[in-house]
Order: sequence, then C-alpha cells, then structure tokens
Amino acid sequence: MKQYIKQLIAVVLASLFAAMPPFARASAVVAATEPTQIMNNIQLMLSYIEQYETDINTINQLTTQIESLKVQYQNLQKLDPQQWLRLMQSFLNLAQMRQKILGYSWTLENFDTAYEQRFPTYAEMQQQNYGSADYFTKQYTDWRDQTDSDLKETFKYYMKMGDDDKLQKDEDALDQLAAASDNATGQMQAIQTGNQIAVAMARHILELKTITNQQAQTALKEQQQRLQNEKANDARTSAVYDASAPTDKPNAKYHSINW
Repeated sequence: MKQYIKQLIAVVLASLFAAMPPFARASAVVAATEPTQIMNNIQLMLSYIEQYETDINTINQLTTQIESLKVQYQNLQKLDPQQWLRLMQSFLNLAQMRQKILGYSWTLENFDTAYEQRFPTYAEMQQQNYGSADYFTKQYTDWRDQTDSDLKETFKYYMKMGDDDKLQKDEDALDQLAAASDNATGQMQAIQTGNQIAVAMARHILELKTITNQQAQTALKEQQQRLQNEKANDARTSAVYDASAPTDKPNAKYHSINW
C-alpha cells in the first residue's frame, strides 16, 4: 500500500509542478489564416470563458471532498489508508486541472500571436486600450508564472518545507508528502495543503477568465471595425466605378433632329 501511495504521490508532484512538455505546447497552436477560422477561434475563446465556470465548479467539488476528509480526520484524529488515497486522488485531480488550464493559456496566447500577424489593427487596439501591442501575450505569460509560483509556495508553506526545498521531481518533496501519511500531523498538513491549492486554483481560473474575456472582446471589436472599413471601402469603390461608367441614356444632341 505504501509503495502505491508513493507512486501516486510521484504522479501528483510531476503533474502539479512540472512544466508542460513541448509537445503539449505545440498542440495548442491555433492557425489564424482565414476569416472563417478567425471566427472559429473567437468562438473558441468564448467557449473557454464558459468552460472556466465548469472548472471552478469542479474545483469547488474537490474542495468539498477535502473538507469532508478534514471532518473525518477531526473525528478520528487520523485518516485510514482508504481516506488517505482519496486525499491523494484529490491532489491528482487538482494536478490534472492545472495542466488543463495551462493548456488553455497556451492556446489563447498562440491565437493572440497569430491574430496579431494576420491583422495589425488587433495589436494597435491592444496598444491603444492597454498600453502594449502584445498585452495579452504578456498577460498569459505572467499568469502562468504567477500560478506556478503560488501553487509551489502554497505547497511548501502548508507542508512546512523550507525556502530552499525544491518541488519539481525532487525526492525531498516526494518524501515529505509520503511521510505525511504516517502521522496525524502530516496528514493534517496534507489536508490543509490540498484545500489551499484548490482555493488558489479557483482564484487563478477567475483571473484567466478576465484575461480571456478582454482578449475575446478586443478580437470581436477588431473584426467588427475591419468589416465596417471593408464595407465602406467597397461602397466608395462602387461609387467611383458607377461615376466613371458610360451611361445608357442617349445623348440629346445626336437624337434631337429638327426638320
């Protein structure tokens, strides 16, 4: 049982704190080359905004599960092996959610880059509204850095780890969490850690929702303005063509004959 727990913890730590592998980032690339694809990508952003609410509800459910384990711990002053495994499963679910929301941010950042390359006015709007032509790219980068930092610091704080302790595939962190299963104090630390990580993730998803909403509104505004400009240009072109085209009305001086 303990070996299985240690293997599960290893998976949790690798998922919760490791950076996304290159292939995961590459798969998030969005090609913005055609108007239809652009609109599809905007719809994708809007669907992510809705998905964030679902993800927050999922995290709230995990928080409830962890709170129930806390109550069981308080009643018995210890978690039995099955309860401990449920706690570790909650950690794993949180880790998988972290990977999921990081994937969102990479997809949205790649869309931002492609959209800027396709339509320079999109970057101009970012400069005008937010003071930076690549505002959203910076926002997603900063968001990932801050999210990872908060999760690591939360883990270290509630697991009573020192500032010099590392987490990413580090045996010290693995032993720290594995050892928590052997004593009541360590179990309570793990419960508190899981609870606080869930709270932090819910907060960061709300922050991601704000960034995505701003990006979607900017992209929609850019598209609307661009289409209006194109329509106005077409109208002017049509007017110029109509003015220069020969008329079908007969010229009076050739058809007015006086006998």
